[in-house]
Amino acid sequence: MTKIDIFSGFLGAGKTTLIKKLITEAFAGQQVVLIENEFGEIGIDGGFLKESGVQISEMSSGCICCSLTPIASNYQYEDITNELIQKVNGWIAAAAESTGAKYLDMASGLVADDGFLPQSYQDGDGMHLNAAGMKVWLEYLRTHAYP
Repeated sequence: MTKIDIFSGFLGAGKTTLIKKLITEAFAGQQVVLIENEFGEIGIDGGFLKESGVQISEMSSGCICCSLTPIASNYQYEDITNELIQKVNGWIAAAAESTGAKYLDMASGLVADDGFLPQSYQDGDGMHLNAAGMKVWLEYLRTHAYP
């Protein structure tokens, strides 16, 4: 199973500090892939992470704000629905547009005809992507992020 964690927040919220702590303590000895979405002209966070021994490749040609992915039909809880995800994706798109950031509708690259995340892309909980789902996600990102 591939676990994916996304950290986001305002400038100074502690994202980089948390990531450094997780890598050195919670994920010590594990293989970690870190995709950093550096928004500023100068890659500040990447420098801090490199100091912690993290090998990092920065995306510095512009911010990519991605949509949330849909849930699968076997998701067992009522706290998240695809309707809620679509609403949040609308907020993300509006925020990206208002700041000039590129918005990428990743959900459209993963959703099946029935409106759900295909069973073959999820890791059993109805919400998180498995390796096949990540492969599709990364390919969509590669082919749609920038022309």
